[in-house]
Amino acid sequence: MISPIRRLLFILIISLLHFTGTQAQQLSITSVTPNPVCANSSIIVSYSYTAGDAGTLFLYLNGPGTADVVIGAASVGGGNGSLQGTIPANRTTGTYTVRLIRISGTPSGNVNSPNSNGFTVTALPSAPTVSNVAYCLGATGIPPLTATGQNLTWYPASTGGGGTTVAPTPPTSATGTTNYYVSQTVNGCEGPRATQQVTINPPPAKPTVVSSLSYCQNSTAPSLAGAVTSGSNLKWYSSALSGSGSTIAPTPSTSNVGSITYYVSQTNFSNQSDGSACESDRAEITVTVKAAPAAPSVTTPVTYCQDAVASPLTASAVSGGTLNWYGPSNNALGSTAPTPPTTAPGTTYYSVSQTFSGCEGPKATIQVTVNTRPAAPTTTPVSVCQNTTPVSLATGVTSGTNLRWYIGSTGGSGSTVAPTPSTNAIGQTLYYVSQVDNNGCESDRAVITFIVNGYPAAPGVSSQAYCQNATATSLTATAATNATLNFYLGSTGGTRYASLTPSTTSSNNYYVSQTLNGCESPRAIITVSIRSLPPSPAVTIPAAYCQFATAAPLSATANTNFSLNWYGTNATGGTASAQASTPSTSNAGAFHYYVSQSDPFGCESIRADIPVTVNAKPATPTVTNASACLNSVPNSLSLSVGATGTLKWYTGSTGGTGSTVAPTLSTTALGTSTYYVSQTSGDGCESDRAAITFTVNPNPIAPTVATSFLFLCQNSVATSLTATGTNLKWYTMNSGGVALTNPVTPSTDVAGPPVIYYVSQTDANGCESPQLR
Repeated sequence: MISPIRRLLFILIISLLHFTGTQAQQLSITSVTPNPVCANSSIIVSYSYTAGDAGTLFLYLNGPGTADVVIGAASVGGGNGSLQGTIPANRTTGTYTVRLIRISGTPSGNVNSPNSNGFTVTALPSAPTVSNVAYCLGATGIPPLTATGQNLTWYPASTGGGGTTVAPTPPTSATGTTNYYVSQTVNGCEGPRATQQVTINPPPAKPTVVSSLSYCQNSTAPSLAGAVTSGSNLKWYSSALSGSGSTIAPTPSTSNVGSITYYVSQTNFSNQSDGSACESDRAEITVTVKAAPAAPSVTTPVTYCQDAVASPLTASAVSGGTLNWYGPSNNALGSTAPTPPTTAPGTTYYSVSQTFSGCEGPKATIQVTVNTRPAAPTTTPVSVCQNTTPVSLATGVTSGTNLRWYIGSTGGSGSTVAPTPSTNAIGQTLYYVSQVDNNGCESDRAVITFIVNGYPAAPGVSSQAYCQNATATSLTATAATNATLNFYLGSTGGTRYASLTPSTTSSNNYYVSQTLNGCESPRAIITVSIRSLPPSPAVTIPAAYCQFATAAPLSATANTNFSLNWYGTNATGGTASAQASTPSTSNAGAFHYYVSQSDPFGCESIRADIPVTVNAKPATPTVTNASACLNSVPNSLSLSVGATGTLKWYTGSTGGTGSTVAPTLSTTALGTSTYYVSQTSGDGCESDRAAITFTVNPNPIAPTVATSFLFLCQNSVATSLTATGTNLKWYTMNSGGVALTNPVTPSTDVAGPPVIYYVSQTDANGCESPQLR
């Protein structure tokens, strides 16, 4: 049974559930208009409400990036109705829904409606793109305003007002800034308005200028741009009102005397957006050209010698005129005539003008040439020997022309004739000489020394001795300080040699003098003695060697008190050794060794030749290891050796005495023996030994047969004889004989006594077993 308390709780829960479901159905949305709707526009939400109580109604928007955003609210009574809401301006295009929440003070509490059906919200376009513009006051041809966007609408205010699709054209009759507003409509939705500023600027003031300029005729006038003290973006005119302006400032011509007026305005290119400019009134500049005087008269060219004393330059000005002097770099020097320097040779140019009535005339040029002072003549001392014929000092001048001769370093009068001093007294005298060039300029004086020298004594000498045909050195002698030796082949006359090498074929006399300060002494005699060469030493020719044999030192016999000189295999050159040469036997062939002898004076004989023959060592014999079967008769080991010489047999690899007879081989015992063999050539040279082995191999056992007796019928078909073994051989006798041709098939043609066959087998070593019956 259900208890009364449980029945009461059950009824209460059913009642609460019924009440809650009834309240959820009291508020519902019946429509949302308009659909679609632009962002920032209003919608009307119609709803039904079944109760009659008053309350507050809230409208919530949901959609892309939007969750329960309140877009409207109103106090309402009971029953059906509608509520207005505004879509936020920043909503993106998409599908949205709304729902209602009703709050009342009744016990029923809050009531929520379900979400409405989806409706489309179209996002607002952005404001059009605009650029502010500026114009000059009174400008004409102004175009209507422009903006970048679709379906433009223009307004006089930022909000409200009636818009027009016709773009306005701003007036330019008054200065100042005016704002215009424009929006664009896309997909039926009008976006926010963009602000476009239009500024009307006043023209600039006319530029300030230097109104009056004056220049001298034919002077270089600067551009009139320098006459404008303030102003920018200038335009230049030749008329006060008309004409086309130029942006290049004119440069006045000074060719003609008179006055010309120029006009200039300034413009402000930043005053108009289209790149044109607001131009000012024109300012006047009057240019006056005054007459200039002619160039003064001058004396040119002016010529000086280097380091000469110069005078001031001269020029003549007109009455009332002032001279203006200019240096070689066109540098102004003032009104005082300059005196050109003469320290540096070359050509420079000075100029001079004259100023009259404030105008400076053209310049006259004065050429000043400073000719190079010639270098002093180059000289060399003139040396003569005492009491020789006097010579002219001109012989001591190595370079120079138009010479002037002096007896002092300064002062005095020069002579064009060179002096010819006396040579009677030993000593020296100084003279001086200069040269004059084609420009008449004289050089500094060069000193020239005249020297009278005495004769020196003959040089000191000593006799010399050489071995015959030896290489001699140059002759020597002892000369005085600074003296030069002179060598001769004869005691008088003949050719002078700076050095002389004597012949060593025979003895001879040579002569030498010395020259000091150009004076030659008497000749001294140099005696050169030539010693004969000793004979070659007697030598012993050794017997021929075998290659790699140990050789003995070679032998030669020197004369008494003579010494031997060994040169190895060098027929010429090389270094001598007192130790006798020992021939090398490393290589086969014919070789020559050389030895000479030297006498006590060091004279060496011609080298004697000692021939040495080294015979080649023969190659090691080629061998093939040998073998034999037990108790067989072996072949001679000589048959297993390949050689061209005489064989020698040994029992060891080294040492021992060789035998020309091959060893006797025994086959009575199994095993391997090693023998050694060499070969000897016809020259008696023995090769290295080759090892050869001799092996005694065992004989195999006799083969086995299935039966020892075989009976056949006459004329029956017989089969081949068989046995168990390798390399079988069949015979008709129990030893010796010739093996039958395999296979062996008995004949059945004739009946008669039995035929006996024998069989053996041969192993891999070629050893044959006993014959089995």
